[in-house]
Amino acid sequence: MIHHSTRPKNHFKLAIGLILLADLFCAGQAIFVKMASPYLGANALTFVRCFVNLIILYGWTLFTEGSTGFKTLYSTKALKRHMVRSLSGAGAVYCLYYGLVLMPIGPATLLFFTFPVFIPVIARIWLKVALIHRLWWGIGVSFLGILLILHPGAGLFDIAALIPLFGAILGSIATLSVRVLHHTEKSKTIMAYYFTAGTIISALVLAIFYKQTKTIFTFYSLSMAVLVGIAAAIFQTLFTLSTKHAPTRFLSPFIYGIFIFAALGDYFIWGKLLDFGTLIGFLLICVGAILMAFLYPKNDLVFVSKKKD
Repeated sequence: MIHHSTRPKNHFKLAIGLILLADLFCAGQAIFVKMASPYLGANALTFVRCFVNLIILYGWTLFTEGSTGFKTLYSTKALKRHMVRSLSGAGAVYCLYYGLVLMPIGPATLLFFTFPVFIPVIARIWLKVALIHRLWWGIGVSFLGILLILHPGAGLFDIAALIPLFGAILGSIATLSVRVLHHTEKSKTIMAYYFTAGTIISALVLAIFYKQTKTIFTFYSLSMAVLVGIAAAIFQTLFTLSTKHAPTRFLSPFIYGIFIFAALGDYFIWGKLLDFGTLIGFLLICVGAILMAFLYPKNDLVFVSKKKD
Protein backbone atom coordinates (compact mmCIF):
# COMPACT_ATOMS: atom_id res chain seq x y z
CA MET A 1 0.00 0.00 0.00
CA ILE A 2 2.77 2.47 0.92
CA HIS A 3 5.83 0.45 -0.13
CA HIS A 4 6.76 2.75 -2.99
CA SER A 5 5.43 6.08 -1.71
CA THR A 6 7.73 9.06 -1.23
CA ARG A 7 7.75 9.85 2.47
CA PRO A 8 7.59 13.48 3.65
CA LYS A 9 10.77 14.97 5.14
CA ASN A 10 11.10 15.20 8.92
CA HIS A 11 11.40 18.56 10.72
CA PHE A 12 11.38 17.55 14.37
CA LYS A 13 11.60 20.95 16.10
CA LEU A 14 8.74 22.32 14.01
CA ALA A 15 6.69 19.19 14.62
CA ILE A 16 7.15 19.44 18.41
CA GLY A 17 6.08 23.09 18.44
CA LEU A 18 3.01 22.30 16.35
CA ILE A 19 1.94 19.32 18.48
CA LEU A 20 2.28 21.23 21.78
CA LEU A 21 0.18 24.09 20.41
CA ALA A 22 -2.31 21.52 19.12
CA ASP A 23 -2.47 20.05 22.65
CA LEU A 24 -3.55 23.40 24.06
CA PHE A 25 -6.38 23.85 21.56
CA CYS A 26 -7.54 20.25 21.95
CA ALA A 27 -7.79 20.70 25.71
CA GLY A 28 -9.75 23.90 25.04
CA GLN A 29 -12.09 21.90 22.81
CA ALA A 30 -12.68 19.42 25.65
CA ILE A 31 -13.41 22.22 28.13
CA PHE A 32 -15.94 23.83 25.77
CA VAL A 33 -17.64 20.45 25.21
CA LYS A 34 -17.99 20.02 28.98
CA MET A 35 -19.39 23.55 29.33
CA ALA A 36 -21.95 22.94 26.59
CA SER A 37 -22.92 19.41 27.71
CA PRO A 38 -25.72 20.48 30.13
CA TYR A 39 -27.50 22.01 27.12
CA LEU A 40 -26.36 20.04 24.06
CA GLY A 41 -25.77 16.30 23.68
CA ALA A 42 -22.81 14.64 21.99
CA ASN A 43 -24.73 14.24 18.70
CA ALA A 44 -25.47 17.95 18.43
CA LEU A 45 -21.95 18.96 19.47
CA THR A 46 -20.37 16.61 16.94
CA PHE A 47 -22.48 18.08 14.13
CA VAL A 48 -21.68 21.69 15.09
CA ARG A 49 -17.99 20.83 15.39
CA CYS A 50 -17.79 19.23 11.94
CA PHE A 51 -19.93 21.91 10.28
CA VAL A 52 -17.91 24.79 11.77
CA ASN A 53 -14.68 23.05 10.73
CA LEU A 54 -15.94 22.72 7.16
CA ILE A 55 -17.04 26.36 6.94
CA ILE A 56 -13.69 27.56 8.30
CA LEU A 57 -11.81 25.42 5.75
CA TYR A 58 -13.95 26.70 2.87
CA GLY A 59 -13.47 30.30 3.97
CA TRP A 60 -9.71 29.91 4.41
CA THR A 61 -9.33 28.23 1.03
CA LEU A 62 -11.30 30.95 -0.79
CA PHE A 63 -9.39 33.68 1.05
CA THR A 64 -5.91 32.29 0.36
CA GLU A 65 -6.36 30.59 -3.03
CA GLY A 66 -9.59 31.92 -4.49
CA SER A 67 -12.01 29.88 -6.57
CA THR A 68 -9.15 27.91 -8.18
CA GLY A 69 -8.09 26.49 -4.83
CA PHE A 70 -11.69 25.69 -3.97
CA LYS A 71 -12.20 23.77 -7.22
CA THR A 72 -9.19 21.56 -6.51
CA LEU A 73 -10.05 21.04 -2.83
CA TYR A 74 -11.44 17.55 -3.42
CA SER A 75 -9.04 16.49 -6.20
CA THR A 76 -7.64 13.09 -5.23
CA LYS A 77 -6.62 9.67 -6.46
CA ALA A 78 -6.83 8.17 -2.96
CA LEU A 79 -10.58 8.19 -2.31
CA LYS A 80 -10.59 4.89 -0.39
CA ARG A 81 -7.87 6.14 1.98
CA HIS A 82 -9.82 9.33 2.56
CA MET A 83 -12.92 7.30 3.40
CA VAL A 84 -11.01 5.21 5.94
CA ARG A 85 -9.56 8.36 7.51
CA SER A 86 -12.91 10.19 7.51
CA LEU A 87 -15.04 7.37 8.93
CA SER A 88 -12.54 6.43 11.63
CA GLY A 89 -11.98 10.10 12.49
CA ALA A 90 -15.71 10.84 12.77
CA GLY A 91 -16.22 7.76 14.95
CA ALA A 92 -13.34 8.82 17.17
CA VAL A 93 -14.88 12.27 17.69
CA TYR A 94 -18.20 10.71 18.72
CA CYS A 95 -16.42 8.52 21.27
CA LEU A 96 -14.45 11.45 22.67
CA TYR A 97 -17.52 13.69 23.03
CA TYR A 98 -19.63 10.95 24.64
CA GLY A 99 -16.75 10.29 27.01
CA LEU A 100 -16.50 13.98 27.90
CA VAL A 101 -20.24 14.18 28.56
CA LEU A 102 -20.17 11.12 30.86
CA MET A 103 -16.77 11.53 32.55
CA PRO A 104 -14.46 14.22 34.00
CA ILE A 105 -12.29 15.90 31.35
CA GLY A 106 -8.93 14.57 32.58
CA PRO A 107 -9.58 10.80 32.47
CA ALA A 108 -11.73 11.02 29.30
CA THR A 109 -9.08 12.89 27.30
CA LEU A 110 -6.29 10.70 28.67
CA LEU A 111 -8.04 7.47 27.64
CA PHE A 112 -8.85 8.85 24.20
CA PHE A 113 -5.33 10.05 23.55
CA THR A 114 -3.80 6.67 24.29
CA PHE A 115 -4.19 6.09 20.53
CA PRO A 116 -0.38 6.12 19.90
CA VAL A 117 -0.21 2.90 21.93
CA PHE A 118 -2.43 1.15 19.38
CA ILE A 119 -0.66 2.49 16.27
CA PRO A 120 2.05 -0.23 15.98
CA VAL A 121 -0.58 -2.97 16.26
CA ILE A 122 -2.93 -1.30 13.75
CA ALA A 123 0.00 -0.70 11.38
CA ARG A 124 0.85 -4.41 11.57
CA ILE A 125 -2.72 -5.53 10.88
CA TRP A 126 -3.63 -2.93 8.24
CA LEU A 127 -0.44 -1.81 6.49
CA LYS A 128 1.51 -5.04 7.09
CA VAL A 129 4.32 -3.05 8.76
CA ALA A 130 6.39 -5.44 10.85
CA LEU A 131 5.85 -5.05 14.59
CA ILE A 132 9.20 -4.53 16.33
CA HIS A 133 9.18 -6.94 19.26
CA ARG A 134 10.96 -4.65 21.68
CA LEU A 135 8.05 -2.22 21.35
CA TRP A 136 6.05 -4.56 23.57
CA TRP A 137 7.89 -3.01 26.52
CA GLY A 138 6.37 0.38 25.77
CA ILE A 139 2.98 -1.04 24.81
CA GLY A 140 2.87 -3.18 27.96
CA VAL A 141 3.71 -0.30 30.31
CA SER A 142 1.09 1.91 28.61
CA PHE A 143 -1.59 -0.77 28.90
CA LEU A 144 -0.83 -1.10 32.61
CA GLY A 145 -1.48 2.64 32.89
CA ILE A 146 -4.77 2.26 31.00
CA LEU A 147 -5.88 -0.48 33.40
CA LEU A 148 -5.22 1.77 36.38
CA ILE A 149 -7.37 4.52 34.85
CA LEU A 150 -10.18 2.06 34.09
CA HIS A 151 -10.23 1.07 37.80
CA PRO A 152 -10.79 -2.67 37.44
CA GLY A 153 -12.41 -4.03 40.58
CA ALA A 154 -15.40 -1.71 40.90
CA GLY A 155 -17.66 -3.75 38.64
CA LEU A 156 -14.57 -4.75 36.56
CA PHE A 157 -14.65 -1.71 34.25
CA ASP A 158 -16.51 1.56 34.06
CA ILE A 159 -18.53 1.24 30.84
CA ALA A 160 -18.28 5.00 30.25
CA ALA A 161 -14.48 4.74 30.29
CA LEU A 162 -14.56 2.15 27.49
CA ILE A 163 -16.14 4.69 25.10
CA PRO A 164 -13.11 7.04 24.82
CA LEU A 165 -10.85 3.97 24.86
CA PHE A 166 -12.63 2.60 21.78
CA GLY A 167 -12.27 6.09 20.33
CA ALA A 168 -8.51 5.73 20.83
CA ILE A 169 -8.50 2.65 18.58
CA LEU A 170 -10.43 4.54 15.90
CA GLY A 171 -8.09 7.49 16.42
CA SER A 172 -5.05 5.29 15.76
CA ILE A 173 -6.57 4.22 12.43
CA ALA A 174 -7.32 7.85 11.53
CA THR A 175 -3.81 8.98 12.48
CA LEU A 176 -2.15 6.28 10.41
CA SER A 177 -4.41 7.22 7.51
CA VAL A 178 -3.32 10.86 7.75
CA ARG A 179 0.36 9.91 7.69
CA VAL A 180 -0.19 7.65 4.65
CA LEU A 181 -2.24 10.31 2.85
CA HIS A 182 0.55 12.86 3.37
CA HIS A 183 2.63 10.78 0.95
CA THR A 184 0.47 11.96 -1.95
CA GLU A 185 -2.18 14.41 -0.71
CA LYS A 186 -2.29 18.05 0.39
CA SER A 187 -3.25 18.84 3.98
CA LYS A 188 -6.28 20.88 2.87
CA THR A 189 -7.60 17.93 0.82
CA ILE A 190 -7.21 15.56 3.77
CA MET A 191 -9.15 17.94 6.00
CA ALA A 192 -11.78 18.66 3.32
CA TYR A 193 -12.77 15.01 3.03
CA TYR A 194 -12.69 14.53 6.79
CA PHE A 195 -14.79 17.59 7.64
CA THR A 196 -17.28 16.90 4.83
CA ALA A 197 -17.78 13.25 5.78
CA GLY A 198 -18.04 14.21 9.45
CA THR A 199 -20.68 16.84 8.71
CA ILE A 200 -22.79 14.47 6.61
CA ILE A 201 -22.53 11.57 9.07
CA SER A 202 -23.24 13.69 12.15
CA ALA A 203 -26.17 15.42 10.39
CA LEU A 204 -27.74 12.04 9.59
CA VAL A 205 -27.20 10.75 13.14
CA LEU A 206 -28.62 13.96 14.61
CA ALA A 207 -31.68 13.78 12.34
CA ILE A 208 -32.35 10.12 13.21
CA PHE A 209 -31.84 10.50 16.96
CA TYR A 210 -32.98 14.12 17.34
CA LYS A 211 -35.68 13.29 19.91
CA GLN A 212 -33.13 11.42 22.03
CA THR A 213 -30.53 14.19 21.74
CA LYS A 214 -30.35 16.98 24.32
CA THR A 215 -30.87 20.29 22.45
CA ILE A 216 -31.40 23.36 24.61
CA PHE A 217 -30.48 26.25 22.35
CA THR A 218 -29.35 29.41 24.13
CA PHE A 219 -26.79 32.05 23.27
CA TYR A 220 -24.44 30.44 25.79
CA SER A 221 -24.85 26.87 24.52
CA LEU A 222 -24.48 27.87 20.87
CA SER A 223 -21.44 30.01 21.70
CA MET A 224 -19.79 27.08 23.46
CA ALA A 225 -20.63 24.78 20.55
CA VAL A 226 -19.11 27.19 18.03
CA LEU A 227 -16.00 27.51 20.22
CA VAL A 228 -15.78 23.70 20.22
CA GLY A 229 -15.69 23.83 16.41
CA ILE A 230 -13.12 26.63 16.25
CA ALA A 231 -10.80 24.98 18.80
CA ALA A 232 -11.20 21.63 17.04
CA ALA A 233 -10.40 23.17 13.63
CA ILE A 234 -7.21 24.75 14.94
CA PHE A 235 -6.25 21.53 16.73
CA GLN A 236 -6.91 19.40 13.66
CA THR A 237 -4.92 21.73 11.41
CA LEU A 238 -1.93 21.84 13.76
CA PHE A 239 -2.05 18.10 14.41
CA THR A 240 -2.30 17.26 10.70
CA LEU A 241 0.68 19.51 9.96
CA SER A 242 2.71 18.00 12.82
CA THR A 243 2.23 14.47 11.42
CA LYS A 244 3.51 15.76 8.10
CA HIS A 245 6.82 16.85 9.67
CA ALA A 246 7.49 13.86 11.95
CA PRO A 247 6.34 10.24 12.44
CA THR A 248 3.54 9.69 14.93
CA ARG A 249 5.74 7.36 17.02
CA PHE A 250 8.13 10.32 17.58
CA LEU A 251 5.28 12.70 18.44
CA SER A 252 3.39 10.30 20.72
CA PRO A 253 4.96 11.40 24.06
CA PHE A 254 4.09 15.03 23.31
CA ILE A 255 0.42 14.21 22.65
CA TYR A 256 -0.13 13.71 26.39
CA GLY A 257 0.29 17.42 26.93
CA ILE A 258 -3.46 17.48 26.18
CA PHE A 259 -4.13 15.63 29.42
CA ILE A 260 -2.10 18.14 31.44
CA PHE A 261 -3.93 21.13 29.96
CA ALA A 262 -7.32 19.39 30.36
CA ALA A 263 -6.60 18.40 33.97
CA LEU A 264 -5.69 22.01 34.76
CA GLY A 265 -8.99 23.13 33.26
CA ASP A 266 -10.84 20.48 35.28
CA TYR A 267 -9.25 21.81 38.48
CA PHE A 268 -9.53 25.57 37.94
CA ILE A 269 -13.05 25.54 36.43
CA TRP A 270 -14.77 22.63 38.23
CA GLY A 271 -12.43 22.13 41.18
CA LYS A 272 -11.85 18.45 40.38
CA LEU A 273 -8.58 16.83 41.38
CA LEU A 274 -7.17 13.70 39.78
CA ASP A 275 -7.34 10.54 41.86
CA PHE A 276 -4.10 8.71 42.60
CA GLY A 277 -4.82 5.83 40.20
CA THR A 278 -5.43 8.16 37.25
CA LEU A 279 -2.26 10.10 37.99
CA ILE A 280 -0.11 6.94 38.18
CA GLY A 281 -1.84 5.64 35.06
CA PHE A 282 -0.98 8.87 33.22
CA LEU A 283 2.69 8.58 34.22
CA LEU A 284 2.83 4.93 33.08
CA ILE A 285 1.25 5.81 29.71
CA CYS A 286 3.81 8.60 29.23
CA VAL A 287 6.67 6.24 30.12
CA GLY A 288 5.30 3.67 27.68
CA ALA A 289 5.01 6.23 24.89
CA ILE A 290 8.56 7.47 25.49
CA LEU A 291 9.85 3.87 25.46
CA MET A 292 8.09 3.29 22.15
CA ALA A 293 9.65 6.42 20.69
CA PHE A 294 13.17 5.48 21.79
CA LEU A 295 12.91 1.78 20.96
CA TYR A 296 11.61 2.40 17.45
CA PRO A 297 14.31 1.80 14.80
CA LYS A 298 15.21 4.44 12.24
CA ASN A 299 13.83 2.22 9.51
CA ASP A 300 10.26 1.98 10.76
CA LEU A 301 8.83 0.66 7.50
CA VAL A 302 9.86 -2.99 7.41
CA PHE A 303 7.00 -4.83 5.74
CA VAL A 304 5.80 -8.34 6.38
CA SER A 305 6.19 -10.40 3.22
CA LYS A 306 3.23 -12.40 1.96
CA LYS A 307 3.38 -16.14 2.42
CA LYS A 308 3.83 -18.09 -0.78
CA ASP A 309 1.46 -20.95 -1.51
